[in-house]
Amino acid sequence: MDLYYEETSLVKNPEKPLKRYKTFRILFIASFVLGVIWLLYTFNGGVHFTDETIIEAMIVTFVPITLFFWIGAIFWKIANKQYIDYDYCFSSGTMMVSKIYKSSKRINVIQFSALNIYKIGKVDSDTYKNEINSPGVSIIKATFNEEPSDGKAFYYIAFTRDAKKIVLILDCTETMIANVYKFSSKLVLERDFKWSI
Repeated sequence: MDLYYEETSLVKNPEKPLKRYKTFRILFIASFVLGVIWLLYTFNGGVHFTDETIIEAMIVTFVPITLFFWIGAIFWKIANKQYIDYDYCFSSGTMMVSKIYKSSKRINVIQFSALNIYKIGKVDSDTYKNEINSPGVSIIKATFNEEPSDGKAFYYIAFTRDAKKIVLILDCTETMIANVYKFSSKLVLERDFKWSI
């Protein structure tokens, strides 16, 4: 049986993350502009290069430029982490989760088979708390939201990959969970889970 199902966890209140994104982008541009200005200043007579002061001149020239460019790169990295949507794709037994930066750049987060799932349920259940408190468990929160989107809820899928336990947190509909469950062992559903569909 072939199945393809996809959902996206969009940023619920995009105004604040968008504002932070724009602020860090401005800081990134300002850092690079200051680096270029300093470079032009030093090579246009701001620093005099003589044989006696060549080391000092190099330090005065290149240390600030390097700092401006590194700080700019850090601001760029921070800016890109301010506005992230997540895409969940389930295709005939394989789950793929991707990050979408600012609605343009897509990066694969994780991919796994439904055969490796050992527990599915709702976040904040007792089973979920036991799973995340188990030793050696990695947690992947695949949503930017602190509250579920409209018509969705926070669910978790616990699975193994390369002999490691991973708990994936999703902001999705029950339909997504039902589709994943169809391709999993029937014992993976947590005991207290109740379907509403």
